[in-house]
Amino acid sequence: MIRLLIVDDHEMIRLGLKSLLQNEPKIQIVGEANSGYEAIQYTKTTNPDVILMDVKMAQLDGIQATKSIMEAHPQVKIIVLTSYENSEQARRILDAGAFSYLLKTSNPEKIISAIYQSMNQQAVIDETIAGKLLTHSNDLHSLHHSLTSRELDILKAITQGKSNQQIAIEFHISLATVKYHISNLLSKLQVKDRTQAVIYAYHHGLFQLQNE
Repeated sequence: MIRLLIVDDHEMIRLGLKSLLQNEPKIQIVGEANSGYEAIQYTKTTNPDVILMDVKMAQLDGIQATKSIMEAHPQVKIIVLTSYENSEQARRILDAGAFSYLLKTSNPEKIISAIYQSMNQQAVIDETIAGKLLTHSNDLHSLHHSLTSRELDILKAITQGKSNQQIAIEFHISLATVKYHISNLLSKLQVKDRTQAVIYAYHHGLFQLQNE
């Protein structure tokens, strides 16, 4: 059973999501919050597996809430559900630790699928946002072909939301070696950070990342 926390400052949105998800046999709605502050508190008390997180909220926005939650509960998968298509906002909340990013205009099946996909370590990023985040003038189609097999393995681990420490343990290498490989693969893909690396992998269909 997937324990789900809904976070949105609009009651109608929360009611709509509850109506959509309450009959899903493998999803249990454990709470709802109307601010980032409440999201932090309810994460402590309800122990969710997945959080549907709005971005623009009073008291404390979704970006700050995501950062605080991920610092204390790194195992939680945060799926952003927002009306805004701002690429800088998307980058900030993904950098804060959000796992997936969807728009509220997404069809219901896509939202439900994203919840299940998150438990399989598969990120879902709205294609509109992905296109805005990945804005290179270079030909990106062949960049990943220059990656070594180890760099590809580590890139896959990054898309699964694994930390540097988790990657080091999985591949039996030092933390310094992980950082070295990540630095190399970011350079080869011509991206600035882990978030852009995930977007690149999504955009080019690597590792069966899902967009619906």
